[in-house]
Amino acid sequence: METEIKTQEGMVAFLDILGYSSFLQNNEPEEAAKTVRNHLLNAPENTKKVFEQLYKDPTATVVKKHVDSFRWLIFSDTILLTNSYQPEDSQKTKALRWLMFLMTLATLYRNLFCNGLPIRGAVSYGKYFVEEHCFAGRSIIGAYQLSNSLNLAGIVLDRKSVKEAFETLEVTRHYPKVTALLVLEYLVPLKNQDPQSMHVLSPMFPQTPRLQLSDIRQGVAECFWKHKKDLRPEVLEKIHNTEFFFRFAKMTDPKMFEKGCEIIQPRS
Repeated sequence: METEIKTQEGMVAFLDILGYSSFLQNNEPEEAAKTVRNHLLNAPENTKKVFEQLYKDPTATVVKKHVDSFRWLIFSDTILLTNSYQPEDSQKTKALRWLMFLMTLATLYRNLFCNGLPIRGAVSYGKYFVEEHCFAGRSIIGAYQLSNSLNLAGIVLDRKSVKEAFETLEVTRHYPKVTALLVLEYLVPLKNQDPQSMHVLSPMFPQTPRLQLSDIRQGVAECFWKHKKDLRPEVLEKIHNTEFFFRFAKMTDPKMFEKGCEIIQPRS
């Protein structure tokens, strides 16, 4: 008897590493595998460790509960991260799920960037199906297509589906300070089309004391260069666009890349 297909409804993020082919070509398999294992395959645990360092009980218990519910699917240079609503979730719990999902993505982006693995990605909302290494759903395809259109290293939110979810759950009203730090309105450069104003995750949130970037241009270039990656002409454009996004982020928060930035605790 055929097993019933059960879809879920919630958050979807589709992410990929820029320059991954060059990374594989220019490194011995053993060295490449070590980097992939440490920073990509271990991304879920590395992200959890950041939250463990940042938050203490009772906040830590709430954060851990949500972060542990996320589903990670990692294959090749791609990460598919999902988190579904539960039947017992209140409106505020769903809003908190969104908050922790975006904080996880921002932390993941920051961790991979600091280790020379710049990523681009997109977040959407809707019904989806994930089982083992198989997945389906318009929300996943939408996130993939939006991610693939980006001409910089960054994570954007799907304007329609995520905006509707945010408005329905009143995420900004429940968590105004955190969402203001997490999400920036920015004119995003796209491949083969005009730039569009989008909501983009902040490049450096949450901050930890070890993160500093005094020379933005050099820091971005080194991230794209690291692990012996080549900078081809099309890559230079992404570096330029990423640099200016970082400069915009710093303009909105001058302490963006400095040591010891304030951490705002999410409320349960």
